Amino acid sequence: MLDLELPAVINAQDQANLNLIPVVDRPKRWDKSRAQLVTRFKTTIMTHGMAVQDSRCAWCTLPVGAAGHRTAHRDHIAPKERYPQWTFTPMNLIVACEYCNGFAVKHDLDTIEVVQAEYEQCTFWIVHPYLDIVSDHVGFMEEEVAAQSVAIQGRSPRGHWTIEKLQLASPEMTSLRARELAADRAISKLAPHYQNLLARATGR
Repeated sequence: MLDLELPAVINAQDQANLNLIPVVDRPKRWDKSRAQLVTRFKTTIMTHGMAVQDSRCAWCTLPVGAAGHRTAHRDHIAPKERYPQWTFTPMNLIVACEYCNGFAVKHDLDTIEVVQAEYEQCTFWIVHPYLDIVSDHVGFMEEEVAAQSVAIQGRSPRGHWTIEKLQLASPEMTSLRARELAADRAISKLAPHYQNLLARATGR
């Protein structure tokens, strides 16, 4: 998982106007509206997320978009279908891959244990990339014995819950992280000149 500091900064007037949308209408406006107000918000969320997350999924950490082989999605940490009041709350949005955000994994998973009026005061089941120190709950361990696998560890009950529900410890995810590690190691052995050329070519 990625540890993120600050959510996207939204134009104050745009945020005020988004907050005026009736709560029950917000998920539909997110999904179907082509209004510039909604489009600007979604663009800002994606641009910010791709930049601060280094084009990686906030959950599994694998590359997304042009940097990887997975599609970048805007993921509502507290799903908008269950918590429409936070559909347009920047702190409730990160960039995730289509697998972690998909129907088979997170989708509309209930991530809040105790709901409060203020988003930041809620008690989350899931490790929150903005509100938690992620390393207190989840960590990655390279298994030197098996040199080809990278295992994820839960360091708290919330960490274990997050790993289980998002299937972050599956053999497939472990294998993909191992391949990413192997690629990074191979790149690190290249001469600096070739590393720079590769970085410019891939944008990483």
